Amino acid sequence: MLEPKERYYTVKEAAKVLNVTPGRVQQLICWHQLPSIKIGQLRLIQESELKKFSQKERKVGRPKSRF
Repeated sequence: MLEPKERYYTVKEAAKVLNVTPGRVQQLICWHQLPSIKIGQLRLIQESELKKFSQKERKVGRPKSRF
């Protein structure tokens, strides 16, 4: 369940924090690299998960195809 003490970000807000597009955030969620919860049509990302992801070393360049 939602913990009231934890801050949650929408996809759009998370994109601003990570300095990427909202589409990229959706892609990371789809690939299970960024955990989220879904409430209706709204996706929410915990602040702690966002911080964990932002501290990971990310590769530069075009990602390899997943297919």
